[in-house]
Amino acid sequence: MDYFKDAKKIEEVVSKRIEDLEAQYIKQIKFLQEQLKIAQEKIKMREQELNMILGANYQTVNLIESLLAKGTKRVVSGQPLVGNYKGDTSAIRIMSWNVLARGATTHQQEKHGFTFKNTYEEHMEYKQSEHIEQTLARYLLIKDEIIQNNPDIVLLQEVDNYFFTYILKNLPEYTGYFKLIIPSRGDFSSNFATAIIWKSQMFTMNEQKTLDSKSYRALHQDETLHFTEADEAKLFNRKNATYVRLTEIGTQSIISLVSIHLSGDDSKRNFLTNAKENLLTFALEFLNKNESDYRVLGGDMNCPMLIRAIESGCAPEEKCCDVGIKNLLNKSGFNQITQNGTISTCDFDYASDEPIEGKRVLIDSMFHTRNLRASNYLVQTLDCDNPSVYEKHDDLYGRIIKASDHAWISCDYRLVT
Repeated sequence: MDYFKDAKKIEEVVSKRIEDLEAQYIKQIKFLQEQLKIAQEKIKMREQELNMILGANYQTVNLIESLLAKGTKRVVSGQPLVGNYKGDTSAIRIMSWNVLARGATTHQQEKHGFTFKNTYEEHMEYKQSEHIEQTLARYLLIKDEIIQNNPDIVLLQEVDNYFFTYILKNLPEYTGYFKLIIPSRGDFSSNFATAIIWKSQMFTMNEQKTLDSKSYRALHQDETLHFTEADEAKLFNRKNATYVRLTEIGTQSIISLVSIHLSGDDSKRNFLTNAKENLLTFALEFLNKNESDYRVLGGDMNCPMLIRAIESGCAPEEKCCDVGIKNLLNKSGFNQITQNGTISTCDFDYASDEPIEGKRVLIDSMFHTRNLRASNYLVQTLDCDNPSVYEKHDDLYGRIIKASDHAWISCDYRLVT
């Protein structure tokens, strides 16, 4: 009898506990439902705010498109996105510049003044690179030249990791593509390559590629199956190019570009060497592989493009680098922009031991497809008769007064639709 009483009591206690739990759960559910309702109301209000913002943006976009259709300049932060300080206001300005990597400042260092001055002059045969403060001074000059020229796209050569980081940090209106180079000697300035930067509010990037011996082997496996390390090194003579494919936002035109740095083999500088021809052919393979409205290739050709190389002891004519380079590009529908009397490096810097000594040398150039209208071709002025790049400041380093051993070149291109 006691068992039944105890069981009934236990049942009553459990039932009461269940009722209490149910009441708590119902209360919690009601609270959560109220919170959900508040959240839904907030989401609805946020959606309304976003719709208002998007509506205003659509109106702005429509206004910009209508202005563009009428030929009005695009403006960001008070500066024209298309059109530059002396150029065609409806054109795109493209600039090309070998900016001289710090690791390459040992070249002609006495005439340039890139030497790291110190008290151990007798040990200077070790060819130390310029002092870091000289490098930073050159970076500042390069940045200022780009700002003054106001290009929409810049094709760069001799870019190292430090320079690329610096230039994008200090020119925030630009973005770009540069393949990080793993240093072979521990210093991130000891290796350098090509790069391309562009105004991010003018272009979107569709494709990018570093064109070097490794990417060539990846795309031509059958041809390079038995390549040795020496074969790979000779392919482009350790030079490379950078390829990007951009969409111009205003017109939706597709433009493919290559920044290239051809081999400067000292023994055959004026010849179209295999390394030069191989890299140019590889670059043209990328430029021509996709449908693009326009194509531009520019950079350091390491070839006297306006002085007939045949005059410098090169023969036969088709093997002269100036003729050979132009023939290769002409076959792919490219024209070269040229202007008599222009130079992009000094004779002592390029060919002091060759017959063209005493002449001024244009070794940097740009080529474009024939549907682009080129105008306002500019080449930076170089003072080759006063080649020193710095004024002596003290025994440690000099104050740089020249940004690079190359002049920049630029041209305005009108997109013909």
